Amino acid sequence: MPEIAIQGDNLVVQLTRKEKFASLRRDIIVPLSNVESAEIFEGFPRGLGIRCPGTGFPGLIYAGTFFKKSAKQFVYWRRNEIPVQIVLKNNPWSRIIVGTHNPEELIRRINSARV
Repeated sequence: MPEIAIQGDNLVVQLTRKEKFASLRRDIIVPLSNVESAEIFEGFPRGLGIRCPGTGFPGLIYAGTFFKKSAKQFVYWRRNEIPVQIVLKNNPWSRIIVGTHNPEELIRRINSARV
């Protein structure tokens, strides 16, 4: 699963080589001032939209860029993970959705680091 790190004033989504290959993306860096909130994504996977580009095997993995009503989202989720959405503002990405085994800790870290 992607590593979410707080580095200075930025939220960084660090991807392994395998994750970069599956999602066809590089690491994502977002200023913390652009982060609105982090929460569990209840509508997964119905609320994702259309994947382009990326990898997807329903019920196993969703990885890449998803578009829904002109909103651009980065998603990396695998089976047995709980999806957490990071809602963004003033950014090319409208949200980042990542799977994790410890959603409460990730949500707490992101929400407490926001500016």
